[in-house]
Amino acid sequence: FLKSGVSIPFFMAVVNSKVIHASALALEYGPKFTYRERFLPLGYTRTVYTKWLSAIPAFFMLFSILSISVILKLPIIGKRLAMWMLPPGTGSPDFINERGYATVRAEVIAETASSGAKRALCEMKFRGDPGNLVTGQTVSESALSLVFNRSELPSRSKDGFGTPAELLGTV
Repeated sequence: FLKSGVSIPFFMAVVNSKVIHASALALEYGPKFTYRERFLPLGYTRTVYTKWLSAIPAFFMLFSILSISVILKLPIIGKRLAMWMLPPGTGSPDFINERGYATVRAEVIAETASSGAKRALCEMKFRGDPGNLVTGQTVSESALSLVFNRSELPSRSKDGFGTPAELLGTV
């Protein structure tokens, strides 16, 4: 539902899409299910406002990700640079975790037999670094659901294998 502007591939989409598609298959979302994940370097509002000019920061973001990836893959320099930037056991600094945020926008279109296609837009906002604080919060909430809501979990959860949508259901 991006009216105009430029998005780039999200670097975690390769992993995320595997989990989403596994859930779609297991929970029978249907043959028309599609999933796409994109990243807006300027955020939604600024991307829509700047329209095609959002291609400039999108290009720089792609170039930066590519450059960092290439440098970190260099045999000697990459490993030393990674160890210098974030030594094992340090994690990301607290000021990065606290300043981080994520806004997820989703558009869902479902066809119903009685009323045709229905469209829904959803926006979720998370405070904290999505790679650390939000992930930690999600894992903790999932663990608490497994402990305190055991009787409400779907039957397929008993073996412990599956995607979060499969294992936790609507808990």
